[in-house]
Amino acid sequence: MKKIFLPAVCIIIFFLSCADSNIIIFKGEFSGTHGGSPANLSKAEISSVELFRKNSSLKITLPPAEWADYRFYFKDIQDLSVLRQNTVLEFMVKIPEGMNPDIQIGLIQSDEKQTPYHTDLTLADYCAVGTGKWEKVRMPLKDFPAKGYFWDNKINDRVDGDFDFSRAAGIVLSVLPSFVDNDIVFYTADIRIKTGSRSTKIKNKYAEHEKKYAYEGSFIEPVREKTGKFKWPKKYTCAVTLTFDDGLKTHITNAFPLLEKYGLTGTFFLTGYDWYKRENIERWKKVHGAGNEIGAHTTHHPLSLIHISEPTRPY
Repeated sequence: MKKIFLPAVCIIIFFLSCADSNIIIFKGEFSGTHGGSPANLSKAEISSVELFRKNSSLKITLPPAEWADYRFYFKDIQDLSVLRQNTVLEFMVKIPEGMNPDIQIGLIQSDEKQTPYHTDLTLADYCAVGTGKWEKVRMPLKDFPAKGYFWDNKINDRVDGDFDFSRAAGIVLSVLPSFVDNDIVFYTADIRIKTGSRSTKIKNKYAEHEKKYAYEGSFIEPVREKTGKFKWPKKYTCAVTLTFDDGLKTHITNAFPLLEKYGLTGTFFLTGYDWYKRENIERWKKVHGAGNEIGAHTTHHPLSLIHISEPTRPY
């Protein structure tokens, strides 16, 4: 009996995992609940001006704030763990011509335990942005990282952990901070999670380059490697390094003036998303001309995935 029972169970599980899934999130009207952050600034409204296949689209407005997002919650908690291997998040998106916001598409985990983890993918990796045309996006759920994260306001820090695909609560559209002064506006339509494996992922032309030049194995401090032992100059026994990550607008408006006020300099790591615009180049030229160092942030963080065998020291 056991010999017959076990194969039968496996067959049932297989067919359940291959069963059609079609979770409609938006198709001319909302399904489930929704909301944005920052409150009253991030919003979505049905647009009868921008239509997709005669259906209304969804106009998403995100403020030029840090980590603005808009969330769509399913009517019920969804178990996507079984369907993850053969299911895609599919939607249409239209971004005004010339705009290139860094939009992230994520899954949200139920936050009953106050751990609202989400796991993200970058929109630009799956479609052309800023074309002014409707683009189809297919993101296989298996592409979403198994590791999630959320921002804990109590400790004012990011918390990392495993994302529970069996307790998927919805999806989130977010935008990373940039130099954009105006609201970021784009349109989306026909948002759904459905059975399928076809992906619109664009080959990452930077991946091989970063893999080639990223450190492998343990990290060796370059100064100590050359000199054997470092000696602090004069009576100094330590140093403080001021670094500014992501090339944010506030680095120009807030950080740079403060550094000048107190006669200090720092290192600014630019992401490459907005700094290349003419007006921003002039801003960063002024920062660099004042004695500050400009560094490359890189597209991803290859070194964060590599074990560092010993702590680094400032020089």
